[in-house]
Amino acid sequence: QQSAKDAVFAALDDDKFKAFLLHGVTGSGKTLVYIHIIKKVLDEGKTALLLVPEISLTPQLLDRFEQVFPGQIAAQHSRMSEGERYDAWRKIRSGKAKLVIGVRSSVFAPLENLGIIIADEEHEQSFKQSSPVPRYNGRDVAIYRAKSENIPIVLGSATPSIESMHNARSGRYELLEIRSRADGASLPKIRSIDMRDARKNSQLIGSYSKDLIEKINEKLIAKEGIILFLNKRGFSSYMECWDCGNIPKCRDCDVSLTYHKYNNTLRCHYCGYTEKAHKSCQVCGHEEMSVVGTGTQKIEEEATEIIKDLAADAVLERMDLDTASRKGAHRKILERFSSGATDILLGTQMVAKGLDFSRVTLVGVVNADQQLFLQDFRAQEKTFQLLTQVSGRAGRSKDKPGEVIIQTSHPESFAIQAAIAGDYNSFYKFEIEQRKAASYPPFTRFILIEISSRDQKMADEHSMYFVRKLGFGGKFYTVLGPTIPYISRIRTYYRRQIIIKNYKQFDPSGRRVRRAIRNAITDYRSEKSSSKVRITIDIDSYSA
Repeated sequence: QQSAKDAVFAALDDDKFKAFLLHGVTGSGKTLVYIHIIKKVLDEGKTALLLVPEISLTPQLLDRFEQVFPGQIAAQHSRMSEGERYDAWRKIRSGKAKLVIGVRSSVFAPLENLGIIIADEEHEQSFKQSSPVPRYNGRDVAIYRAKSENIPIVLGSATPSIESMHNARSGRYELLEIRSRADGASLPKIRSIDMRDARKNSQLIGSYSKDLIEKINEKLIAKEGIILFLNKRGFSSYMECWDCGNIPKCRDCDVSLTYHKYNNTLRCHYCGYTEKAHKSCQVCGHEEMSVVGTGTQKIEEEATEIIKDLAADAVLERMDLDTASRKGAHRKILERFSSGATDILLGTQMVAKGLDFSRVTLVGVVNADQQLFLQDFRAQEKTFQLLTQVSGRAGRSKDKPGEVIIQTSHPESFAIQAAIAGDYNSFYKFEIEQRKAASYPPFTRFILIEISSRDQKMADEHSMYFVRKLGFGGKFYTVLGPTIPYISRIRTYYRRQIIIKNYKQFDPSGRRVRRAIRNAITDYRSEKSSSKVRITIDIDSYSA
């Protein structure tokens, strides 16, 4: 911690731009480093900006900073009312707020005499705004703002993005590392359970292996905290008629509806469309619809039945977007878990990051494979980051060592092996070689052009026209598509996508590809444009 602070302090004293990547293992005290840096800046009469991915879900962070900087903080996040947002803006504009803590849009906060910008969990995809306009990455805009104001910026993470680590290792950022946990705590012991063997040997009860159940029982007896993680909401993935194969789908999007058992509804997680779940098939009349897949509601139900046999008085609580949607609900859930009123906290990504509870000694990952095989070149990276982050919730006290059990059907995956070993450097080396061979970021920039229309034929015609106008990019860029995305229709609009791979080696600033896109847009507007067709352009897309 001390060497990291000294490096940033030196840059603050020099009054110049410098970008730091602070790579510290989970529980290493990165937040304490941020506090010392911000205190120095505020003591010099300047202001500070701390960007976090999801502030509304991490009340512990706000509480900790309020204790150190009482009355000097303005928070900005999506759960605030219009009045609260206005009050926060006035506090910043008037100069009463010396420290702004907020999500990606806070990068535009009207802070005067800014002295430092910190982006915590810089790897988080939620820093990227893909919709609506403007499309930007809050982390990247923060770097631009720091450069324009000639001040240092610190990017912090236990699992830095491949792009940021590449920038650090190529000399664009200064790399700062904290390799051990604070206060003498040790990293948790992590092991995997091969679910293929567990199934063959009848070692499963619902979604839980007997090994994980034994550990849950052990921790319940010891009155220690347990976190169970599954990255999927709802009761199941979908409902299906096993007679005719009908799967209820959203009327406006080309996706199956997710079943929510608590209110017996089918819901689209893209547009919000909801309908009642019917017991019988609405196509063939078959009397029973089957529930397929696993969501947090289902594993909550299974866990509840399991812990009844282990400890009748044990309390389990679920935290996901369904249970924490009301204002302040997430804080109450976390307070109950912190106090010991709740023994087991089960949830989605909300429980994977930002939580610091010394009583947690066991983390169980119910299914580690859900992101592993997504149609996304970052799938391995996201899996490694998520497993490392959720594992880091365990054993944050030196008096209570942590354990992590990862249930997976693919323990041979390099991302899972690296997460178990806690070996970021090996994972980075593996992943950067894969990216270079395939010409993926950080060696290229991906530009996603989406053309959509309620008229499917127009979506096809206009996307083909746009591709022709982009022309041949030679060594500067390659045009891929148009293609039909995995979800071909959202909110009644048919979607077609064009991906441009822009090679940084030959077009480092992107000047040539920007000119090609501008020319294509000019021609399109004069020759083909229609009010029935939408075109969106996303630079450095996370969806490509």
